Amino acid sequence: MGTLVTMNLFRKTLNTDPTVPVVAWGHLILRASAGLMIFYIHGWHKLVGGVAYLQHGTPWTLAREVAEMHFPAPIASAFAATVLQFICKRS
Repeated sequence: MGTLVTMNLFRKTLNTDPTVPVVAWGHLILRASAGLMIFYIHGWHKLVGGVAYLQHGTPWTLAREVAEMHFPAPIASAFAATVLQFICKRS
């Protein structure tokens, strides 16, 4: 009996119909976990580096890279890029 229940649950997880609750929850978990990983990798460390730069004058790698690309106002451009990535990755 336990094997039958397990197999039915396994079949439900392989279903791709978005109206099935198991599929909807799976998509939610997948999207949320991928979004959090992208947020952490692309947004959080840049924001922490920028705040450290403002508070302590710690060298900020992103600001240096932006300056090397000859953007005008590299610090402001680095903060603008950080804020955009921070906000856009969360939505």
